[in-house]
Amino acid sequence: MSDSYTETTSRSWGSRIGGSFKGILVGLILFALSFPLLWWNEGRTVERHLALQEGAGLVVSVDSEVLDLANEGKLIHTTGTAITKETLRDPEFGVSVEALQLIRQTSMFQWHERTESKTEKNLGGSETTKTTYYYERRWNTGLIDSSGFRQPEGHENPASLPYPSRTFTASNATLGQFRLTPDQVDELSSPQPLAIGSGKFTQLPQPHQLMGNSLYLGADPDDPRIGDMKITFSQTPAGPASIVAMQQRGGFAPHRPKAGSSILLIQTGLASAEEMFKAAEQANIFFAWLLRLLGFALMFIGLRLILGPLSVLADVVPFIGSIISFSTGTLAFLLALPFTLLTIALAWIFYRPLLAVGLIAAAIGVFIGVWHLKRGKASATDSPTPGAIVDRG
Repeated sequence: MSDSYTETTSRSWGSRIGGSFKGILVGLILFALSFPLLWWNEGRTVERHLALQEGAGLVVSVDSEVLDLANEGKLIHTTGTAITKETLRDPEFGVSVEALQLIRQTSMFQWHERTESKTEKNLGGSETTKTTYYYERRWNTGLIDSSGFRQPEGHENPASLPYPSRTFTASNATLGQFRLTPDQVDELSSPQPLAIGSGKFTQLPQPHQLMGNSLYLGADPDDPRIGDMKITFSQTPAGPASIVAMQQRGGFAPHRPKAGSSILLIQTGLASAEEMFKAAEQANIFFAWLLRLLGFALMFIGLRLILGPLSVLADVVPFIGSIISFSTGTLAFLLALPFTLLTIALAWIFYRPLLAVGLIAAAIGVFIGVWHLKRGKASATDSPTPGAIVDRG
């Protein structure tokens, strides 16, 4: 079931100009923030790479069933079965299991607001926006605050989630003869469905019924009402695990190499030290590119906002405004790209001089290309049209 509400708003040309000039300040902030982000990311990437290189040369593979005190303080790699004899219990539902984790996943039937907007520019520079708010009932794992809806009347959600999602983690888990902390156990999370019995839920204060592995809180699962809940349980059972860390007091701690960030690698399944370091290096590269794209996006958006007033001023004639908007967007891209490359290059000069030179050359190439493009357009504009009479005096 869903319904909708539509409203139409207008902004004058003067109001849009004022907003665009305010956007210049936001654009300057985003543009300025992109440089330290890009610089920090390159330093972080290099430090992580050096740390992993150092760690790969120091790591020693050991048997998890033998706790050798001679390895205290050393970077070790070991594999085995992560296990616990601890029984985890959900006190609100009485569900219990001997496992590394007991996970309660909750969802509630609630109103959800979805919006669609369409903006049209008008002759004279004003614009009209038509916004439609769609209200749909659906299951959601988190609580949706309906007080912020555009039309909250008739779409009220409960003010709280009686039984929020929770994860219970074993505090006495081991990998062979080594202890695992709860945080380390969380890294091994691999939930599997947990069968639950109907006899555990007799004390619940509202109608309920068991549907397979799910507990339904409400009168009719075939006709859910706002506030009805579905609760499922899962577990992370004992299983194979691999870890690279510093051996410390019968357990594991982050290893701090001379260069770069600390090393504590944990994953499910059996993997060699070489495989784990390779996966960590790939993750480092992926994260580096993600932050590079974020830095470029901040720079591009910042420049778009700085140049924004030009397109708004031209929107007196919407067609011309669209052309100017496209042109400023292209210019923002062509400026953000070389600035991004230059920032990355300068950050890498100390660590990777050859790569830095290549990036600087690429950035200069983009600048030259933009300059030639601009010069070519200017020459085309200034050259006389065929058949024109040129006065040579």
